[in-house]
Amino acid sequence: MNDVFSVWVTGLGCVSAAGADASATMRGVEKTIRPQTRPVFWEEDRSGFSCPPGLVCPVRDAPGQPLSVSDMQKPASWRSSTIKDCTFLLRQALEEALRSAGLADIPDASGICIGTTAGCSLHFLQDYSAARKRRASADAAFPPGGYAAAEAFFDTSLALDLAERAGPALTVSNACTSGADAIGMAAQWIRAGVCDIALAGGVDTLNILTYIGFNKLMVYSPEPCKPFALNRKGLNLGEGAAVLILENETRARQRGVQPRAVLSGFGAASDAYHLTAPHPQGRGLRAAIAAALAQAGLRTTDISFINAHGTATIENDNIESRIYNEIFADTPVWASKGSTGHCLGASGAIEAVLTILALSAGVVPSSVAERDYGEVLLPRLTLSPVPAGTGYAMSVSAGFGGGNAALVFSRAI
Repeated sequence: MNDVFSVWVTGLGCVSAAGADASATMRGVEKTIRPQTRPVFWEEDRSGFSCPPGLVCPVRDAPGQPLSVSDMQKPASWRSSTIKDCTFLLRQALEEALRSAGLADIPDASGICIGTTAGCSLHFLQDYSAARKRRASADAAFPPGGYAAAEAFFDTSLALDLAERAGPALTVSNACTSGADAIGMAAQWIRAGVCDIALAGGVDTLNILTYIGFNKLMVYSPEPCKPFALNRKGLNLGEGAAVLILENETRARQRGVQPRAVLSGFGAASDAYHLTAPHPQGRGLRAAIAAALAQAGLRTTDISFINAHGTATIENDNIESRIYNEIFADTPVWASKGSTGHCLGASGAIEAVLTILALSAGVVPSSVAERDYGEVLLPRLTLSPVPAGTGYAMSVSAGFGGGNAALVFSRAI
């Protein structure tokens, strides 16, 4: 095993509110589009919940295209409010990643590691409602239509497709670091020789329960979010999926492919402080950053830019700003959630894809769309595009429960 952590990224795929694939998502972020809309596409009469005011970033049938307000409020044709939603987005990202890596199908013995928070579990509201009706009814007959979401699992789940591949498989559910953790863990498999190729990333879809939950926590913004702005009011939830194809360098060379980037370091650490609040001094985030840099054999001054977690919540942005101001001298900080929303378990994977694309282009995009962004916590926040610099970048994620993760990528040579 080499002293310096190094795994090739040979393919990538992504779908988000900013774009229908990886390049379209990057173009949407570069144009700083704001896809936020009211979540009126939830059928309140079915769930029994009413929606508090707020904005979400939904994946459209043609994400990133100019849409009227009425168009944005209509359900996308793929949306079913069941497990099929997560599976649909994950398949979109996976198929693009395989094409990007020059693979016709998932290779045998591939590892797969996917991060999610809600996953499909919170899309079983119809089944829950049916079960309640059955319990309340004097007639205990099985409800008409059965349990639709549970049945859909066997029709759409990737797990059954991948079971015969015989490689390591893991679902990571560690709040908002899940996607980044999944990428880092899959890379560790390759480095340890557990597998030569792995599919890693994250997925989450919009769900009324997570939306109401963040509103109850009073961290949800009624207007488009403004990461690191002094006048920020909270987050906007998004949805999407992203997948990286990670490979052992020797195997990739034998296939005759070149890397899109190199995953040079991964670090993860827990605050062990509070259920939802970060440690006041950012103990876990500091440790995750230090571990990722150590694995990559780099110093803080080697990092050309940071793709921050940047949720636009008071606590998270304060802690991130404090750490970046203290340990990264003049490193530009980029916050992309203004164009994608906070995609929970998918956010770390989506931001990993965006980090790689920015490295490849040699330009770090602007963080936001509004010119009247106001005063910011970070003087080095990218409010206009800046050069990507040295060729090393860090993508940072943090989450409830005190989870923290950092990924270091280097530009492909």
